[in-house]
Amino acid sequence: MKNQYNYKKLSLLALCLAATTAMPAYAQLEQPLEQLNNVLSKNEEALKYSAVKVKAGIRAQTEYNDNIFRSPSEEEQDLITRIIPRVRVSSDLEKHEISFDARLEQGLYLENTENDYTDIRLEADGRYDINDFNALHLGVGYEREHIDIGSFIDDPESSLTEPVTFDVFYANTSYEGQYEKIKVATGVDFSNFDFDNVLALDGDLSIQDDRDRFHLDIFNQIGYEYTEGGDVYIRGTYSRISHDERIDSSEDFTRNSDGFQIVVGTSLDNDNSPFSYNAYVGFTRRDFDASELPDVSIPDLFVDATWKVDERNKLDLDLSRTIRNSFSTGESAFVRSRARVRGTHKLNDQIAADLTLSYTENNFETNTDIEPLDREDDIFDIRLGISYEPIEDLVVRGEYRFDDRSSNDDTVEFDRQRVGLTVSYKF
Repeated sequence: MKNQYNYKKLSLLALCLAATTAMPAYAQLEQPLEQLNNVLSKNEEALKYSAVKVKAGIRAQTEYNDNIFRSPSEEEQDLITRIIPRVRVSSDLEKHEISFDARLEQGLYLENTENDYTDIRLEADGRYDINDFNALHLGVGYEREHIDIGSFIDDPESSLTEPVTFDVFYANTSYEGQYEKIKVATGVDFSNFDFDNVLALDGDLSIQDDRDRFHLDIFNQIGYEYTEGGDVYIRGTYSRISHDERIDSSEDFTRNSDGFQIVVGTSLDNDNSPFSYNAYVGFTRRDFDASELPDVSIPDLFVDATWKVDERNKLDLDLSRTIRNSFSTGESAFVRSRARVRGTHKLNDQIAADLTLSYTENNFETNTDIEPLDREDDIFDIRLGISYEPIEDLVVRGEYRFDDRSSNDDTVEFDRQRVGLTVSYKF
């Protein structure tokens, strides 16, 4: 955009200079340069408020995976190619901003072609600035996604003939206001998930309709700006998950639930500080309509922090504790606790190396009268990557990844190695 802006400015300058050359009367003006600057200034303002930014890019990846079905014993390897184009169009007006984002991902397996998939994402977002201190936001989107065979964290479906596909429609609206140092926000988010049934290897239909659901979240937040870019806040959220009334083939009750969350947090995003973060602690509870499913309550934790050590080194830290719904027999949900640290080192202006270490613990909330095993998982993930940028906007990246899941349920244990090469280009 900057190059486009400079080009337009130079074009205007050339036109104005040509005009002054063609009309000698103007050459007799006492302050021609001042008039020229006024013309340019007015056009700059017009360009500023009618700017349309178009960003496009494409990513191509080839990955070797030595256990594509995440099997504990019968490991099967394959070579996967992914093509991912994306385009984003945005308009940044004086009091408004609107953007459109489109993304396509095509996955192709060399041997196990039944795993091929096509994912789509379409999004539109808008902001209307009522004044300098109040704004309204609105966003809508659609996604066509897939879940690889054997990739359900709660119920591995390795016996399916193809990936499970589903559609997601979502929308959100919110208001943000600031009164001196006080900041307030309120909003509503909703999303609808619609899963497709698929055939199993034995010829029977694998029912996925019990995963169909509607999510509603309503939040209110109040905060105080204690420094430039730094806030402390309190946020409360109510959520409702309503499942399709079609009954799970293995159960005679629905999985509808209500939840609430209250957190106290702080955030900092200031260019003058080497640290940036968003962190909170609080309490979350989810109550299920069916008495057969155990309710869940946990102390909340979330940390997303970055430390720019110097121009060449950076550390990222992520900590989280959340409640995730489960769909396995006798299980209401599982508590996911995760810690991740990532270090990045720039060898020079073109080459960077990074190392990511991650640990995840999943504790499933189970009615042991229905399912005797109270499952617990431990997942370790290691990533090592090297990125090379030979020219501006072109990045070549190589990555090695190892992940291992151990569990008291030996049917879901697995380990896997992946090696990938990715080429990305931004237009």
